Amino acid sequence: MRLPFKVSARTARLIGRENVSNAEGAIIELVKNAYDADASICIVYLDNKFENIPFILSEEEYDGYLTLNSVPAAFKDAFERSVTDYIFKPAKLSEFDRQDIAKFFRNRIRLYIIDNGEGMTGDIIANHWMTIGTNNKQKNIITHKGRVKAGEKGIGRFALDR
Repeated sequence: MRLPFKVSARTARLIGRENVSNAEGAIIELVKNAYDADASICIVYLDNKFENIPFILSEEEYDGYLTLNSVPAAFKDAFERSVTDYIFKPAKLSEFDRQDIAKFFRNRIRLYIIDNGEGMTGDIIANHWMTIGTNNKQKNIITHKGRVKAGEKGIGRFALDR
């Protein structure tokens, strides 16, 4: 009897965590993808908007955070409505709640990796990028600009989990 392998969605997370040990390694894998796409420039931009709990939130920001599943239980108690904004009131919170809210805002950090490399067609995404263990880079080791491709195992996409 021949049975095909089944792969769960959890597999991508496991592959990413096993093959990419830390955040720095994950960034390197994604920058290598830009190199393999013949990018002449790659920008790594870290948007660390909330090093600390913001003192003021606009009504739009406040309402937006309330829609997130990860918003701490004490979030509503932490901010008091003013005429136009919401003001942070740390005195109303326990130390645990303050730490929980600080962690929530620290997790709002965003990392952008932007390059001007060759984009992928739908066919390339479906048949190469979304295929685990494809041998595309073994067959096509040279880019259009003549670079030897840096990626080889097809794990760069799994670095996103890290």
